[in-house]
Amino acid sequence: FFFFFLMIRRPPRSTPLYSSAASDVYKRQVMNTDTNTDPHLLLTVNIILTRLDKVIFNKPVYLRSHHGTYLRAYSNGKVDMSPNMAEWEEWVIVPADANNKSKVGFRSCWNKFLSARVFLYEAAQAKVLNNWEKWTVKHVNDKLAFISDHKRNLRADQNGEVNQSKNLESWELWEIIPKCQ
Repeated sequence: FFFFFLMIRRPPRSTPLYSSAASDVYKRQVMNTDTNTDPHLLLTVNIILTRLDKVIFNKPVYLRSHHGTYLRAYSNGKVDMSPNMAEWEEWVIVPADANNKSKVGFRSCWNKFLSARVFLYEAAQAKVLNNWEKWTVKHVNDKLAFISDHKRNLRADQNGEVNQSKNLESWELWEIIPKCQ
């Protein structure tokens, strides 16, 4: 006769009653993930956006740069940075891909989408949500980076210009500020 014993590890005493040790370890691993590795990046971003989608998707928000300025849209399709939080600085974040929550579009108050142009890697607005208007969200510490279809990061410089950069430093990091209603 052969007997097989299955050892089940008991959670440490410090683990709360309604939680498992494995669950706690998994949660810590997800939150402490290195965002440069793609599988973990997408998992982390999807968790962040899933938690926030009821707060930010399809509702007005402001996109604040490292400089404390806000992304502004003009009726003619131009974008730049502004010190104000007013109507022209309002954006609505829309899911751009039903299968990938890390892909989003930014719709301005003019009902146009933030677009990553190839010419001089500038940012502008377009009337439809195509590939150049879809941005991948990357979580970097407590900020977000928005990566264009051209693999460049949305960037706000100190002079109020908005463009795209290969760099991922402070000028390419953003905060999403929900509009108080």
